[in-house]
Amino acid sequence: MKYLLLSLILAASLARADVVSVTTAGNTASFTNSQANFAWTPTAVMVAFPGASTATLAILRYGNGLAVTMDTTTVTGAQQVIWLADADFVFGAGSSLVITSSVPGFAAQLHRKPAP
Repeated sequence: MKYLLLSLILAASLARADVVSVTTAGNTASFTNSQANFAWTPTAVMVAFPGASTATLAILRYGNGLAVTMDTTTVTGAQQVIWLADADFVFGAGSSLVITSSVPGFAAQLHRKPAP
């Protein structure tokens, strides 16, 4: 019974999560909230390069006419980079999470959940 309850709690928490993927030929990947009645918060961003790369990454939030840098990092010899959100950044209608990279042609996954 204890394991059944834990399994149900885990399934319920995963059901609230969402993953969105994009592959770009350029240096920018963008995830825009186009839903008027829904807000989300990122939990993680995963970036994959075509091969081991030295890259500078920036994660930005665009909204209300402003661009705010949430994080920047430089990696050497990496093929994958994972960014974990350390706060609930709320993305309402019209706001975007943008990833820029000095290395073009990367794939990005946004893991997000409904905003609190």
